[in-house]
Amino acid sequence: MLETAGAGLRPLGTTAIVDAAVEHVRDDPVLYYGIAVPVSVPLLGAGLYFYDLVHDYRGDPSGYRGRVLVAAAVLSLLLHLRFVAKGALAWALERRLEGLECSAWEAWRAALGRGLPLVFSGVLFWGCVSIACFLFVLPALLPFGLLVLGTAVAMAEKRGSIATVRRAIALGWLELGRSVSILLILLAGTLVLALGTGFAAQALCGLVHLVFYVDVTFLEHVLSWKNPAFAWGSVLAGAALLEPVQTLAFVLLYVDRRVRTEGFDLKRKVQMILERDAPAPVEAETAEATP
Repeated sequence: MLETAGAGLRPLGTTAIVDAAVEHVRDDPVLYYGIAVPVSVPLLGAGLYFYDLVHDYRGDPSGYRGRVLVAAAVLSLLLHLRFVAKGALAWALERRLEGLECSAWEAWRAALGRGLPLVFSGVLFWGCVSIACFLFVLPALLPFGLLVLGTAVAMAEKRGSIATVRRAIALGWLELGRSVSILLILLAGTLVLALGTGFAAQALCGLVHLVFYVDVTFLEHVLSWKNPAFAWGSVLAGAALLEPVQTLAFVLLYVDRRVRTEGFDLKRKVQMILERDAPAPVEAETAEATP
């Protein structure tokens, strides 16, 4: 089971949850980015390639349809793997909160064992959010808040696909306000990281020109905010950098909700006390039996 990170199993505020997620990633970036990077980096590349194919469509040259279909298939596969990666991040956080060591491979193996509920809840989540976005942005916040805890439920409670969704909705309904608030904080962080990534790339291009006197006119054209592919790539890069924090934040929100409504902190404390004191009677009996 999960515990609230660094909080002594007490309820956390909205910003405290995000801070706790950031602290976890800072404490062990190798673990969390080791889980996320194998999917987030290829997803970044595939997303940019697919965007470039669709955005810069020029007629119907030979092989174009095939490239689009292959890129779409790869993108779909990576998006499904992203749901599993989120489960691996949740499992790794669970182990850390219990004071146990784990590796990225162990986290992936545990998440693959829960692949069906993770993928089912993830596809349903993004499907409902995407459909609601066509209506307007605000309606999309409702399915987001209701289903965003699906990853944590799938990994922590070991339920089936349908039961995972029902449980996520039951908890998410109680946390609509805070889940949206966390989303807004994370979106602001993604924007900051996107701008930082873009400006860093432009600065590096200027530094190369200054130091090596290389003609970087083409690169300056590519690394321009007027280039939609560059702007989109910067946003994707910012989202990739924030991926572990985003996942851990909503896992901690799930834990906090259980602490508030289900006495999860008391249950965990009792369990820890029982585990600590269980060997004592056995030792006492052994001591009495010894002449």
